[in-house]
Amino acid sequence: MTPIWKKAPFLKLLPVFTGGILCAQYLMLSVWHWVLLLASGLVYLCWVGGRSMWRRFVSEGGRMPGIWMLIFGMGGLLMYNADARRAPGYFGQLLSDSCRLAVCLSDVPVGRARTYKVTAEVMGIVRGHVWQPARGKLLLYLAKDSSSGRLGYGDRLLLVNRVRALRGSGHPGGFDYAAYCARKGILYQAYLRGGDWCVIAGRSGGWYMDLLIRGRSYCISVLRRYVGAGAVSGVAEALLIGYREDLNTDLVKAYSHTGIMHIIAISGMHLALLYGALLWLMRWWPSHRGAGICKSVVVLVLLWGFALLTGAAASVLRAAVMFSFVTIGTFLMKREGNMANMLAASAFLLLCYDPYLLADAGFQLSYLAVLSILLLYRPIYGLLRCPNWWLDKLWDATALTFAAQVFTLPVCLYYFHQLPHLFLPANLVAVPLSTLVLYGEVVLLCLSGWPAAAQIVGHGIRWLLSLLNDIIFQLDRLPWSVTDHIHFPWYALVCLYLIICSLTAWWLLQWRRGGLLSPGILLLWIVMGWYSEWADRGTRRIVVYNIPGHSAIDLIKGREVWYAGDTSLVRQAALAERYIIPTRVYWHLPVLVGGQRWSGHMGKAISFGGKRMIIVDTVLPKARILRKLQTDYVLLSHNPKVSIKELSEFYAFKTVIFDASNSSWKIEQWKSDCYALTLRCFSVPDQGAFVINF
Repeated sequence: MTPIWKKAPFLKLLPVFTGGILCAQYLMLSVWHWVLLLASGLVYLCWVGGRSMWRRFVSEGGRMPGIWMLIFGMGGLLMYNADARRAPGYFGQLLSDSCRLAVCLSDVPVGRARTYKVTAEVMGIVRGHVWQPARGKLLLYLAKDSSSGRLGYGDRLLLVNRVRALRGSGHPGGFDYAAYCARKGILYQAYLRGGDWCVIAGRSGGWYMDLLIRGRSYCISVLRRYVGAGAVSGVAEALLIGYREDLNTDLVKAYSHTGIMHIIAISGMHLALLYGALLWLMRWWPSHRGAGICKSVVVLVLLWGFALLTGAAASVLRAAVMFSFVTIGTFLMKREGNMANMLAASAFLLLCYDPYLLADAGFQLSYLAVLSILLLYRPIYGLLRCPNWWLDKLWDATALTFAAQVFTLPVCLYYFHQLPHLFLPANLVAVPLSTLVLYGEVVLLCLSGWPAAAQIVGHGIRWLLSLLNDIIFQLDRLPWSVTDHIHFPWYALVCLYLIICSLTAWWLLQWRRGGLLSPGILLLWIVMGWYSEWADRGTRRIVVYNIPGHSAIDLIKGREVWYAGDTSLVRQAALAERYIIPTRVYWHLPVLVGGQRWSGHMGKAISFGGKRMIIVDTVLPKARILRKLQTDYVLLSHNPKVSIKELSEFYAFKTVIFDASNSSWKIEQWKSDCYALTLRCFSVPDQGAFVINF
């Protein structure tokens, strides 16, 4: 029996390549380390190639270390070069207070509550009358007015330098938006009012991107005209082209709780449906000499056009590359490829294109789902034979759904901390309905020039989407539909994957030790959980959260937590869910904000675990004091009318903290005063959440 790595060589190369990417990301080696490694691999291969034919035949595997060095070094070098800060002429290294930036809008501005948000490409920096070429990306937030509302893709702007580095909230366990943007090459942002920018004559941008944006706008206008507005239109837009700006928040939450987010987040499933429809249409293609070439061109153009139209998410790129391999093999080479090798090869190519995809949750889930289906779908389907055709199709869909969940479950628990209990009935309903809707939307676009027919198709799509949304809402309202806020640390992720792999090997490969190994891994998981709880038993923490416009403080002792912030946050579930609860889940704490109030919060002073914090949110007392009040920390909150000099005369403290309820101009003034008086300060909006461990 031929080993699988002989039929799928990329299965050997991919782990080495990803190892190089991870080393470059976390070890921060210089470029010369990777060049030296590549040179060593080449020298080794030349040395092996120069040996006699007999010795080379005896040690056929002797070439592999050199190949591995080359692949490992290539992964590291690609990751090193992917860092936007290392690009020649990067604008972040050329900024000064007096400069202006010439930028080109690389997308259509998206409307927010008070601003338009858009990504821009830097073209150059202007100092006085001197132009200096530069490159890089940044996020722009433009205040809403008549001028900003007319901007579009390709417009060129000259900006006053209001650029600031992107920073995350800094909450332990929370979503790191700054790291997410950095993986896309965006490290800076700017908030601009009307007088901070002006339009430069002319337009920039590629014709293909302009064509894609026009196509996306046309699809949205057709759907809004014939399907309608509101939640139905939002799902229709997300399902067809991945446009999610019109999605209802409650609807997204319901789809997430029922385990069908892949329906409204463009995934490989959408491309698979399109590919299946194209293959069906190709059956009627007349046979002639160049039929294979023509079919390949049509399929590849439509597949990649759809992938780019939807924004080229990681899962869509994976499907596009894999279906491209299948198309070339089927229509041009007249042979079937090895699916495992194509899966690994597609991952290899995509990581060459963008090494940061390795940290993308969509990339990971897409490949894990396909791998899980390849390994487990047939064995699960073979467990039950249904004589009835309809029952057989139902069991086939059930087996496919279960198979896709096995390898993706640990990652979903690690990233999203929730377990949808009704994922099976939700998928059995949502997948067929969404398939009909997707095909209906394609038909609607084709009939958009015939209003009478388009109205009929649009009405049918609206009815199907309303039915789908109603079913999902009803499932989400069930009290046992989901378990959320699951504490799932890294060691749980590793142990669960080891258990899944050992049980899979025991079942599919008849590896008896796998059945014996899994209970031992489960025991190790339990022991590590006990140790983590024991280690945290004496831990004390004070967390000042980074929540814009609010003051929020958690006092933590072991697995107990007391809340000592604004009472308004207790009633605002959305803010608590976004900012506070992820940190509490990360540290395995109670998630009910306000469930325990801090009884030691006397007036404006907090005394906890030997640490003392004074909260100043108004003016200081007028009374004269004989001796400064001793405290560890002073927290300035809600724009108090105090100066740092007055504060230092009233309190003796180690650090003064400015939380996110203060205005930015006020914090800048306080920071300048602290630097002048050589006092230690910490700005929560600028530096992230303030966490004290003791």
